[in-house]
Amino acid sequence: AFKIEPGPAMERIIGEASPGRQTTDVVDSPISYTPLLMNRDLVVSYPFDKEFAVPPDDLLFGKRAIHSYNLDVPICFNTELAKASDFAGGWESIADPKWRGRFLLEARGIVFPLLALAWGEERAYGLLQKLLDNKPIIIKGGTPTIEALAGGQGAVAIGTYGGRVLQYQKDGAPVDWARVGPIPAMIYSQMVVKGAPHPNAALLWAYWTGTADHLEELYKHHYFGRLRGPTISPLGRMMQEAKAEIVFETTDAAEMQRLLAKAGQMIGGLK
Repeated sequence: AFKIEPGPAMERIIGEASPGRQTTDVVDSPISYTPLLMNRDLVVSYPFDKEFAVPPDDLLFGKRAIHSYNLDVPICFNTELAKASDFAGGWESIADPKWRGRFLLEARGIVFPLLALAWGEERAYGLLQKLLDNKPIIIKGGTPTIEALAGGQGAVAIGTYGGRVLQYQKDGAPVDWARVGPIPAMIYSQMVVKGAPHPNAALLWAYWTGTADHLEELYKHHYFGRLRGPTISPLGRMMQEAKAEIVFETTDAAEMQRLLAKAGQMIGGLK
């Protein structure tokens, strides 16, 4: 196994499809990236609804993807440079001019498509424009974002995950996440690549990632998991206790891709 971001992973799979020499068995991805493979018919269907009694809600896109876990993207902050009360006004608090030059923004901007599902595009992308006017520090990747936040390169961050915050807290880093809703959350699914070198193992792996045993191990080591349902993670329960609404990706993958592209264009156009 190796780690690669969803976008580059899709490019690799597409590039290997033409000569018919796939080296990838399984890819996990949020909804917004799935059309890159689905539209090219590069993933196989799952038989697990009958063979393993996987709940229908966990099978996506005509059984070509299986829901594994969620990644939440809350407001995160450095507790030495900001405090929870700074965000009592909700999401609009992150556009306060006092954060000018002290705000870390992950380059893909996944928060804003998800907020657009809850609020509408005008409000969500209006907030993004206010952030951009405040000259944020753009960082690529959720892990580099939390590293920069923990190191004091910024006071507030958007684009890293609640699970990463818990990991860094455990190691003594001065970071926390704001109990402010709605909390955007991606739906990560597993897809078995057509022409996978180990198709049976790939199908079994994809199935296992949605089981309670795997989710328990995933949370134990990474603090990631599901944010609703019977296998909800401890972090999901924290959000319930905080009465923080969660807004999940829509399974309309084309719409997610459109909304994500709009955020990317705005962030990419930052001067």
